[in-house]
Amino acid sequence: MNWVDLERRVYQATKSAFSSLKNTCPDEEFYVFALYTDSGAMSICPSANSLSGLQDKINQEDEEDRSAEVVQYYKWASSEWAYEARGSEEFQDICKSLRESEERSDFENFQSQVFLIMTNALLSLKNEGFFTSFKTQQFPVLFVTITDDDRAEEVENKSAKILNGEPVLDKFLSRYDDV
Repeated sequence: MNWVDLERRVYQATKSAFSSLKNTCPDEEFYVFALYTDSGAMSICPSANSLSGLQDKINQEDEEDRSAEVVQYYKWASSEWAYEARGSEEFQDICKSLRESEERSDFENFQSQVFLIMTNALLSLKNEGFFTSFKTQQFPVLFVTITDDDRAEEVENKSAKILNGEPVLDKFLSRYDDV
């Protein structure tokens, strides 16, 4: 697999998906953007959430079920976000390439490469100022994650350390400390 080309394609798909989100939701305050894959590294999808999306999700819970733990889960679990997989059609060819790659035979290295290109795509967008064009109170949190996998928090923290500055990073790394 040509990893340089795949990274370019992931960058382009990510930019397109999040640009579309910005254009359809210009007044929402986004606090987080992520790319995620599955434990088999057969897909890459975008995910994002806004403060109003988070509040809508919390409001769906019965009042007695709105614990600090539930709120933090909804805030940081990409599968619960208002814009989870929004723009995933941009990634269809990428997912096909991942599924069909002969390099999957060395799965540990293959998966590490997938994490790296996802992180690099977000980092390139950050470095070109892409996320500053969104309505936000502070710079949004950026990270990479893996669905339904015990290593999700480890993957998230590792990528967040690369993608975020100190104040944002510190807040993110302590996201579950009080629950």
